[in-house]
Amino acid sequence: MRTPKSLSEFKLIKPARKLWESRDRLNQLPIWSIFVVFILLTWLFTLSSDKPAHSTSNEGIALSTFIPSGYTLIPLQIENAEVLTHLLGPFGVIDLYRVNQQKNDKPQLIARGIKLLRAPQVPEKFAALIPFENGHLFVGNHFRFFATLRQNSEVLNQFPKPKLKRKIITETIDPL
Repeated sequence: MRTPKSLSEFKLIKPARKLWESRDRLNQLPIWSIFVVFILLTWLFTLSSDKPAHSTSNEGIALSTFIPSGYTLIPLQIENAEVLTHLLGPFGVIDLYRVNQQKNDKPQLIARGIKLLRAPQVPEKFAALIPFENGHLFVGNHFRFFATLRQNSEVLNQFPKPKLKRKIITETIDPL
């Protein structure tokens, strides 16, 4: 059996070559236009059926996987949470003040430059990422807090110590 020396020797290719080499190209226009329409429709259907590569659901991810070691995540009752809901994305950096119960007292600075995270399931709730040794400042007595925003690059994790008010007690001793 003899092998063909060129592609033109194949019997199936000869009719296609004759069609291509014909001088009447207008007869080929409907064939090419159908081919182009078919390719475009196939491309459109594949675009519409593609699912996004990145899933935005957090169902399989536990929140504890985002807490670095040595830190704790503490839920907070923040007085200005409604405003923070509109200003913050998924997280932000804040200064945190404890609101005193008496109206005359000014708020006390509890933490400076801590990271505040928004709850993924309930966006109106927030939690602070606090070093473990400072967690005791935020629990007990259901404190109310007020938050002020900082630039996201200013994560300081500073916890100022409260100033002690000294009382000087003087007693007079009566001589006998």
